[in-house]
Amino acid sequence: MSVDEKPEAPMYVYESTVHCTNILLCLNDQRKQDILCDVTVLVEGKEFRGHRAVLAACSEYFSHRVEPDPPSPQAHISINVPDLGFAPLLQFAYTAKLILSRENIQEVIRCAEFLRMHNLEDSCFRFLEAQLRSEEDGLNATVNRTGAQMCFDNVNRLNALFEICVMSLNRSEGPNQTRLLEQSEPTQHTHTLPRMQWLCRGL
Repeated sequence: MSVDEKPEAPMYVYESTVHCTNILLCLNDQRKQDILCDVTVLVEGKEFRGHRAVLAACSEYFSHRVEPDPPSPQAHISINVPDLGFAPLLQFAYTAKLILSRENIQEVIRCAEFLRMHNLEDSCFRFLEAQLRSEEDGLNATVNRTGAQMCFDNVNRLNALFEICVMSLNRSEGPNQTRLLEQSEPTQHTHTLPRMQWLCRGL
């Protein structure tokens, strides 16, 4: 630096902690009011309006489907997935909140895998683990044979869904990453899956 050059003045950078949340809130309001929406997704005869940029940012599947050549003002996409699984994922794309229940967990997992929406497996794991603990408590407390059989059926169903989560998570990890079930050190999930299988065998 020569003697004539002056050092740059110090800069102040402001980073908002609510900007991203506000953007999502505005986009979700626009979606609900069909403002600036440029894509229609047809699922089981129902039309879901949205923004191509939002869907493409959240889903690898949509990132390829919503980029026609040449681009058109409006895109129409029909996908063969259940509405029960797609609606919560669309809401997640606009709110960052995924609503899971016993009625939709299986459809959400499979729909997320179809749409290649990653980083949702951990939420499914936590939900299934909570459900399993609830069913296990029910088995320990029940004295009615019919009630025990219902709990047994629910545990088997949850175990199958848990394995779907494991397979989905393993497929979503890159080739240079350690696969979940091949880690040398035990993790929360590697402990839980054998526990589920042991519980089912012991019934």
